[in-house]
Amino acid sequence: MAEKTKNKKQNNKKISSIIAFAVCVIVAFGMWIYVMNVESPKYSQTVSDVTVELTGTDKLAENELAIFSGYGMKIDVTLSGKKSIVSRLAAEDIVVTADLSRIEASGRYSLKTVVDVPVGCKLIGVSQDTVSVYVDRSGQITVDLTEKRENTDLPEGCFTGAIEYDVDKVTVTGPLSMLTKIAEAVVTLDMSGITKTTTVTERITLVDAAGAVVESPYIDYFPKEVIAPVTIMKTARVPVEVKFKNGFLSYDSANVFVDPEFVEVTGDSDTVNRGDCILPVVIDEKSAMHGGIYSSVVTIEAEDGLELSAQKAKITVTLKPGYAVREFTVPEENISAKGVGGVKFTWQEAPITVELLGKTEVLARLKPDDIKISFDVSPYSDSNSGDIRIKADIEVPEGDADGVLPVGTYYVNVTFGKES
Repeated sequence: MAEKTKNKKQNNKKISSIIAFAVCVIVAFGMWIYVMNVESPKYSQTVSDVTVELTGTDKLAENELAIFSGYGMKIDVTLSGKKSIVSRLAAEDIVVTADLSRIEASGRYSLKTVVDVPVGCKLIGVSQDTVSVYVDRSGQITVDLTEKRENTDLPEGCFTGAIEYDVDKVTVTGPLSMLTKIAEAVVTLDMSGITKTTTVTERITLVDAAGAVVESPYIDYFPKEVIAPVTIMKTARVPVEVKFKNGFLSYDSANVFVDPEFVEVTGDSDTVNRGDCILPVVIDEKSAMHGGIYSSVVTIEAEDGLELSAQKAKITVTLKPGYAVREFTVPEENISAKGVGGVKFTWQEAPITVELLGKTEVLARLKPDDIKISFDVSPYSDSNSGDIRIKADIEVPEGDADGVLPVGTYYVNVTFGKES
């Protein structure tokens, strides 16, 4: 029995040893895989499109030189090292430079590239160990800013006015060989979608004598864009309108003749489109219709900023049948003062002849005795003296008041400081 137990223990010990050995082999193999694939110092990798930075450009500027070509050159860099480091590198992690500080004259130069190797890496090689640059004398010119318009189809009757940009010159700096190709600066104004006055910002481009765009990373210019106030103008034929101040006359009761009947109005399209850009000519029937006829040359007034094809118009107004102007001599007993109080005054007690505009049927039944004239002395006191003309008010019977309108202004001569 003891022998059997002893054999069993020996067998278990052998099995444990075998398992332990297998585990060690597996762990060792894993570590070997890790070292070979991650920590091995023999791993290499090529990083593509690493930009070559040009240094020493400030020294070029001191010598009045500028780079004509060479900016933005890219090379491939091959590095070795631990895979955990090298495999994570990108183009922006690697610094490659070429020094221009020793260049003192114009020409083409081949510059050696210098790689700043990242920590833990070793440089194996580069796709090219030199880069070519061309430098030239730097200079500055000033060119005219010109305008080019595209898609200029505007609404009917509309056109663009002159555009005043905030600048008319552009300053350009860069290599002299490139500057000599630049003829002018152009702003292209795209009119598509513009239907009313607005402000747009447009970019400036440089062009040669043939109109081809001149572009280079070595050229700088100012300004690069301009603000363009675009005014959309319109010309329209607008009638000259006549209105009556007191509303007594209208086109139903008066013949209105206007010469010219229409004028051409030119200005901002929004203003012209409103239709009320010309101010109506206002005629005061009370002061203008003496004898039943009005004729005068008046100034046509418009909103600010508008141009008119005619500045003057002749307006003639006559009365249509059924309307007339009639004179009435009002007797002195129908003339009275208002607001007398204690003020001392006398007035020239004499008849006053007035004109009334109105319907002929109303004028026919009115008599001089139906008309009253009054003048107000209440604004005056005993401190007033001498002769003063006071405006008179004309009154007609209440039933006829809407059918007539006094024409003209009438006064009563009053002398203050005397008993009436």
